[in-house]
Order: sequence, then structure tokens, then C-alpha cells
Amino acid sequence: MRVVKACSNCKRRKERCDPGIPCKSCIEHYKGDLVNHPCRERSLADLSTVFLSERLGWHPTARTPEFFLFPSNFTVSDYTLTIPINLGFGPSLQRTVRIVHPNDMNRLVHEHTVYDWPPRSTSGMLCRNAILPAILPDTSTLSQDLDHHLSLLVTSHFKAFPLYCSPLRVLRDIYILYRSLPSSSGRILHQALKLLVLVHIGGDTTIAASDPTVASIITCANLPTDTTTTPCFIRAQLGAVMPTLAQELMRDVLAQLERLALSRKCTEWPVVLATLVVLLMSVESIQYHAAKMPYHSCYDTNPTPLRDRTKCQDMDEQGVEAILNFYKACYSGCHSRLREDWEGEGSSFEATRETKSEDRFVDSMRAAIRNSNSGGYLREKEKASLEDVTDMNCFFDRLLAKLLLLRT
Repeated sequence: MRVVKACSNCKRRKERCDPGIPCKSCIEHYKGDLVNHPCRERSLADLSTVFLSERLGWHPTARTPEFFLFPSNFTVSDYTLTIPINLGFGPSLQRTVRIVHPNDMNRLVHEHTVYDWPPRSTSGMLCRNAILPAILPDTSTLSQDLDHHLSLLVTSHFKAFPLYCSPLRVLRDIYILYRSLPSSSGRILHQALKLLVLVHIGGDTTIAASDPTVASIITCANLPTDTTTTPCFIRAQLGAVMPTLAQELMRDVLAQLERLALSRKCTEWPVVLATLVVLLMSVESIQYHAAKMPYHSCYDTNPTPLRDRTKCQDMDEQGVEAILNFYKACYSGCHSRLREDWEGEGSSFEATRETKSEDRFVDSMRAAIRNSNSGGYLREKEKASLEDVTDMNCFFDRLLAKLLLLRT
């Protein structure tokens, strides 16, 4: 990620350069116009391919019914039914499905690798589940439908988000800030929260066996009644569109964040900070899911060991370092307001009704840092390493600690 030699912009202007991407000289010279003169031909949005690398495997694996049912043949019904599909929390996503009829009905029972939430052991448990024999006949609008559903979860049902139980309690304050902002200013946080929801609950696709239509499918297929029925075929279809949607959301958030931060306006700093916190939460969740054995690991011929699954996270660390250096170059002065011993004024601009919510957010962030660090929690998290993962909790709050305790 780092380039030691001077960037082309600094060479052309004969300015002193540094290893940052972008370098501080470019930030100070071009300001908001830097998006049109990218330092080292890199923009912040390019980091999306690092944080969401396909090697991480944070989302359900795209698999066809043939993969699950081989060597059995199958047919698909010519009629459709509408069933509710649950994605983590909130209301169901109503989708039309067709019924799959395998020749060998025994293929409709799987073994799945599942993990506890909140996280505990690094080892998953094997669970035996019946498989709902249903597929989505049309996935042409699936990505758009999923995007709309994520917006609904963020705007109306975020209270039910399966939050990581942490001494560092900041997500509620970020959400309060988001709801206080006008839609134009709050769009970046809206997109960031959608990304967080997607990467965190993307694999939690379930169905309610109590739904009359679902119950009739289970009965007609004569599925085992002593196990939970899971929609593996549909989950795999969702897994096919999730990576692209996540890339779009992250690129959008990073591009907006770059433009906002390059203004270097103190009035924009609270939103920049809140967005960066949510973004790092998303990266932590991606790392957590990537470290788990895949849900259908029993059917993979060569499942990747935990140590190998965490190797590609080295790129994440370089990406995080790049984005933190960029943030520090833009807002090192404002960031000092998060220090526990801060005694300065609330903000460097005249307080108005529009900015009071931002000031309250900064005060709540400072209090959260103080409360969580009273026993050294953040200091411990800041030094945590992923080299030897013995506890799945290690993935959470580690990057947030690097941001919140940033030396400026």
C-alpha cells in the first residue's frame, strides 16, 4: 500500500512528499480537488477491493442446486409460491419461489457448521438440518430488492440489530446522530449502516416454519420434523449478489468520505468520524466471518484452515493504516476533542440548532472512550493481534481502538 518515492504530484510541484496515500502535501495543496488529482493514482474508494477481497469469504458461497443435490437428478415446479425470507432481523423479505423435486429426497438433509453469537470458541458446531426445497426463479432484481430491504432495516428496524456486546458502546450514539441529520448530510451514514448490516447478517438467512406456505412445502416434501429447516438454495442465491452490492456500498461510502474529509471543515468532522467508526466496524465483522469455517464446509473438498483464512487479513491491516493516516492528515486537530482530558470548547464553530446534535455526539463519544478505557479495555484491544486467534471476540473493537486512541 505504501510507496516510498515521491508521488507524481509532488515531483511535478517539487514539493516534499511522504509515504501516505494520499500524502499530506497533496491533501494541503489540492484540498477538495484532490479527487481530480489522485495521489499515486489511488483514491480512497480503491480500498474497497482490499476490505472486501473475495478471498475473505465473508458472505454465503454462491452454489447451484446441482452442487447440493449431486448425483441426484431433480425437477423444478412450473408453479410459484410466495414465502417470507428472514435476513438476520426485522421484517421478512417476501419472495416468489419454485419448488425443487429431487429424485433422492435424502439429499434434502445437510450438516452445517454454525457458531455461537455472541462469539465464543473458534470452533464451530456441526448441526443437522432439513433443507427447504425452494429456489428463486428470477434473480434479476435480487440485488436491488436486497438494497431496498437494507434501507428498511436501517431506517425503521435498526434497534434489533444483533450488536456485539462490548464495553465500548458507540453505535447507538452514531445512530442518534444519523437520525438527527438532514437526508442530504446523512446519506453517507445511511450507506455505511447498510454496509454494516449486510456484512454482519448476510449469512443469517432463515425461514419461519410456522408460515402456512412454508409449512405446506415442508409437509409435502416429507422433511424431518426433528430439525430446523433452512433455505440453503436461496441462501446460496443471495450469496451470489451480496459481494457486488457490498462493493458498491463500500465504494460509495469511501468516495463520499474522501470528498467530505478533504474539505477539512470542522463542521464535517463528527460525520466523518461516525462514518469511519461504522466502516471499521464493518471491516471487523468481515474479518470475523472470514475466520469462521464456511457454513457448508462439510461439502468442501479442501476446507481452508483458520491460520490460512486469516493470512489475507494482512492486506486489511495495510488498508486500515492507509485510511487512518488519511483521517489523521485531515482532522488531527479535531480528533484531539476525543481525549479524556479535553477541556476546550465544544466546537470550533458557532453552535446552531443544526450543530448541537454533532456536539452531543462528540461528547458521547468522549464519554464512551473514557468509560470503556477505565479498565484498560481499549488499550488492550489496540495491541491485540490476529496472528494466533484463540477467541472469536478478538476481531471486535480492535480497529476501533486504533482509531479512537489515534496519536495526532
